Amino acid sequence: MRMPLLDTPLPPGDALASDSVARVALQTRRPQDFELLLQGGFLVICESGCSVREFLCMQMGVCGDYTQIRIQTIFLNGKPVDDLDTAIVNPDDHLAFSAAMPGVVGATMRRGGYYAPMREGISLNAPDDVETTSGPECFVHVRLFNFLARELASTFLRRGLFVRGERFLEFLHNRQPAFYEGIGRASCNEKDMPPTALAERLAALPAMDAVFVQICEELADVASAPAVQQ
Repeated sequence: MRMPLLDTPLPPGDALASDSVARVALQTRRPQDFELLLQGGFLVICESGCSVREFLCMQMGVCGDYTQIRIQTIFLNGKPVDDLDTAIVNPDDHLAFSAAMPGVVGATMRRGGYYAPMREGISLNAPDDVETTSGPECFVHVRLFNFLARELASTFLRRGLFVRGERFLEFLHNRQPAFYEGIGRASCNEKDMPPTALAERLAALPAMDAVFVQICEELADVASAPAVQQ
């Protein structure tokens, strides 16, 4: 599976070594400040052939009650998912996760909900006897909606994620000074710099198509969001 964000696609194992991918490492007090970036979508590397439950728990580290209770709506390639164990994740798939959404539409899209039969025609229908496999690494598109983007920001950013370069630059340009004050240290391609200089450094990279963003350390902050119970 090749990386879809690049003009010259790369397999997952080569992405971080490419000049087309800038590597950004951060220390931050507030991972939740990146929620808009996560709502807009990003790429992660995972093993293909896993179920949605395995993707969340075994590969992303989102397990237990949080998956069962907090994640109320899941879409796989635009189709609502009810059974996390039979929905299989394949290369270049699109996954979207949401907490409970309001209104009749939200209730209808909720997995396993009372109104779920109303959307039977658009729901993901996977065979009950499907078997998961441990396939080669691949890229998967992910979007986190509403509260999940804030609550799971730390989880996904610690693992690391890919975003298109121009979108990450736009994100940085639109941040207020408080955002940069929450970052203790920043580096680009292993070169340390003040957080406020990060956008300028990225813009100066002529071959940069995508950015790999990763939190290398979370700093204590009394104003941080509550930890996710997993």
